[in-house]
Amino acid sequence: MNLQSIASATATHYGVTMIQMTGHSRRPDMTLPRHVYCHLARSLTQSSLLKIGKAIQRDHTTVLNSLKRVEKLDVAADLAAIEAELLFDFQHSIHHTQHSKPNRSLKMLNASIAGNLGKDAVTRVAGQTTVTGFNVAVEQRGKDGKTTQWVSCSMWGKRGDTLAQYLTKGSKVAVSGELTTREHDGKTYLELNVSDVTMMGGGQSQGGQSGGGYSGQGDSQSQPDSHQGDDLDADSIPF
Repeated sequence: MNLQSIASATATHYGVTMIQMTGHSRRPDMTLPRHVYCHLARSLTQSSLLKIGKAIQRDHTTVLNSLKRVEKLDVAADLAAIEAELLFDFQHSIHHTQHSKPNRSLKMLNASIAGNLGKDAVTRVAGQTTVTGFNVAVEQRGKDGKTTQWVSCSMWGKRGDTLAQYLTKGSKVAVSGELTTREHDGKTYLELNVSDVTMMGGGQSQGGQSGGGYSGQGDSQSQPDSHQGDDLDADSIPF
């Protein structure tokens, strides 16, 4: 995943061209894609502000301004949709690379995803610590309908222990961490070594109550939404 692919995915999502993305128009329908691109490029790559801006012919101060503006905009759904598209593209490119150049080593990628849990999280002992595992269904809607990409997530240590009671089937979460791939029976699977989790609602806590907002970084909370994802079929999870 690179700056060009992020810019291209953002432009496609908003129905604009790369020429328009790099142009000088200040119309809202032109500036919004640039703001969103800057946010995604900053969160998904290790690129400097200078490089992020250069990809769309802007300077680093413009990138800073875009990052501030995105925080005030209601673009969460757009961000999730574009990240899902990038996730699918990343998996396909990794699959192609591993088959065409099997000896090539792949670097881990920082990524963020949002979706629903297919079943309750499970915490296991791993040496001197513990690991909490859960699977997230990331949905993508395109011309051919809706498709689902499963991502196997692992969260190590006490934070995972604490969050496990909230990570139940149907819960909607936003998760970030290091994305890697695993080959099994000729198929490529995505795995995320989790650094941060934000509960977005839905599901059932272990006490039987509806799961509310909870952040893996602190006490900030968000309001729960409807029980979207409660109908996920655990048998469809490819892990």
